[in-house]
Amino acid sequence: MSPSPPLASWYCAATAHELARQPRLARPFCHRRLVLDQRTGTLRAWLDEIEVPVVVMDEAVMVWFHPDETDPAFSLPNLSQPGWSSSRFDTLELETRPELVMRDLADYGHFSAIHEYGGIDIEQGFSSEDHRCHLAVRFLREVVPGMAQTSLPSRFESTCWGVGYQITQVDAPGGIHSRHRVMPTPTTPGRCRVTLGVEVRLDSRAGRIPGPRRLLRRFVRDAFVKDVRMDARLWESVKGEQADRRNETLSAYWDWAGRFAA
Repeated sequence: MSPSPPLASWYCAATAHELARQPRLARPFCHRRLVLDQRTGTLRAWLDEIEVPVVVMDEAVMVWFHPDETDPAFSLPNLSQPGWSSSRFDTLELETRPELVMRDLADYGHFSAIHEYGGIDIEQGFSSEDHRCHLAVRFLREVVPGMAQTSLPSRFESTCWGVGYQITQVDAPGGIHSRHRVMPTPTTPGRCRVTLGVEVRLDSRAGRIPGPRRLLRRFVRDAFVKDVRMDARLWESVKGEQADRRNETLSAYWDWAGRFAA
């Protein structure tokens, strides 16, 4: 049986930095061959020689995919706001699918079981509308692992636009904010290239000085990549939605994700 096609969504094909180094770039994308080309100064994208929509969203090069080659059904948010650092990106190659990555928003149990957050309070439960789904959580996180007395009260709010673009903003005491992007892209059947983006903001005088922001971004980036690697074991172990249907919230997530099937 041939694998089912990826769900219709915007997916991250590259970063602007990659294209600056290599203005013509070819790579597997949604089980096909994608070519990005900006040698003439205008970025264009072809999927199996058919031109497809492409936009650059805050340094992430996003390409629209639909199995039937229809026009984009929704747009993505603009993250360009004053006070935030520039983006830094990491990538992981994983055996999973985008819809299993985005499933995290409806899996309340993994916050404690995988990430060991304490004092979890689901402030705004999983909800969905059209192309978006959303969740907001308050929690305690240990600054020094294994030392509960170092836990800080924090809050995160996550939104997915389709199954290929997730933004999570984390707010911590002292006016420390970080914004995390998780962008899973199907490459070959059963595999994903997950692009991670990080930006930070300090609501203090120190936020105007490059040094403290760089240190904060490095710390947040390391913690974010570590968390995602922990999540990756879950993403690779979950194979589908059947078992999730026994959980009301997870079942609601799969109903939402099903909207993107051709």
